[in-house]
Amino acid sequence: MKGFPEHDVLLNRDDLQSISQRCVNLSRTGFWPESVSLRILSGYLGENETNWRQYDASLLLAQQKSDLPILVDQGDADQFLTEQLKPDVLQAASAASGSALELRIQPGYDHSYYFIASFIEDHLRFHARYLNQEA
Repeated sequence: MKGFPEHDVLLNRDDLQSISQRCVNLSRTGFWPESVSLRILSGYLGENETNWRQYDASLLLAQQKSDLPILVDQGDADQFLTEQLKPDVLQAASAASGSALELRIQPGYDHSYYFIASFIEDHLRFHARYLNQEA
């Protein structure tokens, strides 16, 4: 059970049995406006955008199938949805690799605490289904 620190989950998943995320922020390369997000990425990972690819969950998922079940909840009223979050990119990557992604777009929800609080129980139940299963 783990929420996404994306590259950690997708590259080091031997000890995991399920993955979930809310307010998905998984596409690191090529989709961010030149703004605060770009400054944050370059501050952590350097100016070379090629280096960012190893932290881009959408690219990692497109390149290698995940055998782990993945649940993602995203609010359709999230102000970051179309410019930064782009769950459709993750969905396309999952389809390309044949990974099991359940992407739920939640009507009327934004990027707030109330969104997370509304669906956290679903995520806990999702992980509970897979805990202690034989690999």
